[in-house]
Amino acid sequence: MRPEERGVVDGWWREFVTSGAVPECFEAVQGRLIRAVHRAPLGDREVFVKTMTFPRWKDRLRYLFRRMPAAHEARMLRATAAAGVPCPSVVAAYTARGGGVPRRSMLVLESLPVAPVDPPRDVARGPERLAAEVALAARLLAAGIYHGDLHGDNFVLLDSGALAVLDMQSARVFRRGADARRRAVAARMLRELTGAEAQAAVSAMRTAGLLCSDVEVERALQESAARRAAYQRSRVRRCLQESTEFERRVTWRGVRHARRDRPRSGRWIVRGGALGDAWLGQRVLELNEGRAPLFGAYFRKWWWLGRGEGLYVSDSCSEAQIRAELDVARAVGRAWRDRPSA
Repeated sequence: MRPEERGVVDGWWREFVTSGAVPECFEAVQGRLIRAVHRAPLGDREVFVKTMTFPRWKDRLRYLFRRMPAAHEARMLRATAAAGVPCPSVVAAYTARGGGVPRRSMLVLESLPVAPVDPPRDVARGPERLAAEVALAARLLAAGIYHGDLHGDNFVLLDSGALAVLDMQSARVFRRGADARRRAVAARMLRELTGAEAQAAVSAMRTAGLLCSDVEVERALQESAARRAAYQRSRVRRCLQESTEFERRVTWRGVRHARRDRPRSGRWIVRGGALGDAWLGQRVLELNEGRAPLFGAYFRKWWWLGRGEGLYVSDSCSEAQIRAELDVARAVGRAWRDRPSA
C-alpha cells in the first residue's frame, strides 16, 4: 500500500470497528446478513472492501478458533497469485476480536481491469469459457489450493482476455487427498450446469484432468445432481431460518419467521390450518416461478399454547387475494414438504 493511502484505509477501519458501518461515500455492491461488499475510491485507483460483523452466535463460534475471514482470504489470494493464477491484489486486511470473540473483519482489494463485456451467470457460457474456468480450477489444485465452492461467479474476464478468479474465502491449502478434492471441485462446478453446458464442462474436465475416467464422470454428475437438489431445498428452508432475507424470533409465545422486506403496515390473519405449508409454498413459488410474495411473516405458537398459526399481510391486500394465494401456496407447500428427499 502506498504511504499516502495508509492513513485513509486505517480511517475506514477505525470507523468500521466503532460503528459497524463503512463510510457513506462507499458504493454498495453486495449485502448479506454476515458479509457486505462495497466499492470505494482510494487515491487514483478503485478498491473493493469486504466486511463482516458476525451478528449471529454461530458465526462467532465458527471463527472462534480459526483464522479470521479477512486474514484467511488475504493469505489465500497471495497463494493464488504466487501460483500464477490472476486474482485481486490485497491492499490491506484487518481483524478485531472482543474478549476473544470475532467482532469485525475487513479486507481491501484492488479492483481488476475487467473486460467491458462478460456474460452474467444466468447467460449460457460457451465451451471456450467453460474450458478456461476448468483450466483455472486445475491450476489451483496443482498449486495445492482447494476451493470447495468454486462456481461461475468466481470467475471474471479481464480486458487482457485472461480469466481471473475471485472470492477465495472458501479456499484452503492442502497436502493430502488430492484425488478426492479434484473430484469434489468437479462436482461443485457441475452443480450449476445442465444440458449442453454440463457436457462441455465434462469434456473440459477430462482434458484438464479433473475427471479421469468414465466412472468418475458418472459419479461427478450424480453428486452434482444431489448437490443441486440439496441446494434448492436449502434455499426454500431459508424462510425458516435467520438469513439475509429472513428473520427468526423465538419468544415465550412461539416462533415468528418474517421477511426483512415485509411491509410495515399490515395485519395478522388466521385462516384454517396448514399456514406453515402456505409459508413454505410461497417461498417455493418465489424461487421457482419468480412469484411476488404476499405473506410478510408467519407465526406459530408453542404446542402447549394451542399450536395457533398466523400469517402477516399488507393492509393493501384484499380478501380475494388472500384466499386465492392461500389455496395455491398451501397446495405447493404441502407437495414440497411431502416430496421424496432424494
